[in-house]
Amino acid sequence: MARSPKPKTPALAYLRTSSSANVGADKDSDKRQRQAIATFAKHAGYELLEEFYDAAVSGADPIDTRPMECGQLSLRMQVALPAP
Repeated sequence: MARSPKPKTPALAYLRTSSSANVGADKDSDKRQRQAIATFAKHAGYELLEEFYDAAVSGADPIDTRPMECGQLSLRMQVALPAP
């Protein structure tokens, strides 16, 4: 008897590059992050619902001063994801 697949846990992906030198079509930082997140999600049983990306934003910047992507991520987490 075949087992039905375990339901995946909904998740959001957040990518960030800290320098404008790492942003652009000829750069691969976001591509490497995206691949690492997708691989982890697949193996850990997560379903990626959305992706958010802050380009050229330092990790030292307070979260409430980062561009809108981070704010949208925070709002999306509060509204759409089920409580743990």
